[in-house]
Amino acid sequence: MIPDRYRLSTLFKDHWRSLMKFGPRGTGGPDYAASTVLIVVPTAAAGLIYYRHYTFSQVDAFIAAVTLLCGVLFSGFTQITAMRMRLDETGIDTDPVVKRQFREAATHTLVGSLLSALLAAVTLVGAAFRKSDADDLPLVCCAAIAGLSSYLLLIFVLVARRMHSAYLALFEGGLPLPRRSRQVGRKS
Repeated sequence: MIPDRYRLSTLFKDHWRSLMKFGPRGTGGPDYAASTVLIVVPTAAAGLIYYRHYTFSQVDAFIAAVTLLCGVLFSGFTQITAMRMRLDETGIDTDPVVKRQFREAATHTLVGSLLSALLAAVTLVGAAFRKSDADDLPLVCCAAIAGLSSYLLLIFVLVARRMHSAYLALFEGGLPLPRRSRQVGRKS
C-alpha cells in the first residue's frame, strides 16, 4: 500500500481528464486526438530506439539538463498557480473555460516536472549499469529515455497552447492577431 503522500494517481488522473476540447461555446468532450498523440508518439519513439538498437553513452550533460528542467517546470507550476490566484483576487469575472485552461496547464506542468525527475532517475540507473564511461546505456534505458523525452516535448506543446489560449481569452477577446494585409508596406 502506497502512503497517501506518495500517491500520484490523482495528479495523473487529472492530467488525462483535463485533455478536453475548448470551443466557442465552452468545454466540449474529451480530446481523443490529443490523448492518442500522447500515447502513440512516445510509444513509437521508444519502439524505434529499441527496434533500431540506438544507444548513447554521453549522459552527463543530459542528466544535468533534465534535472534543471525538473526544477524549471516545478517553478512554472508555481507561477501558473500564482497567476490564477491573482486573477481570482482581482475580482475579474473569469470565464470557466479560462479557469480550466489554467488548471490544465498547471496539471501538465506538474506532471512534466515529475516525469523530468523520472527521466533523470532512469538515465542515472542506466549509467550505473555501464562498466565504463565509454560504454553505451542499456537499450531498455535508451528506449525509456526516448519515450519520456518525447512525452515531455508533447506536454510542453500542450502547456504552451493552453497558456496562449488563456491569454487570448483574458486580454485579447479570445482572438489571435488578424491576418496581415498584402497592402501593408506597399507604396502607392
